[in-house]
Amino acid sequence: MMSVPLIILALAAAPPPTQASVQGAMARETVSQEGFVRVRLDLEGDGRVIGCTVIESTAPAMNDTTCRVLLAEARFRAGTGTGADDRSRPIIKVVHRIMGDPSAPR
Repeated sequence: MMSVPLIILALAAAPPPTQASVQGAMARETVSQEGFVRVRLDLEGDGRVIGCTVIESTAPAMNDTTCRVLLAEARFRAGTGTGADDRSRPIIKVVHRIMGDPSAPR
């Protein structure tokens, strides 16, 4: 079994931050919640994710969202052959870190 790290990025239509603003935000923010979800994916021969099964999790609240995003967005490089013979079932670990300012009102 191969475990491959996956990073999911959310892009917003905002101007790029300046280096000073990023450094300032990083100095103020701490990890307020962290956890991981390890999933087994079912991949089609063309690299599309067609199935997702949670096999371990320290962030149960993120299980459904993790699989939903992977099914909708994740793509993998197809194998060397063609068709259904190339289906695979990799296991990946998705780490969730929710950043927050500890002094901000909740």
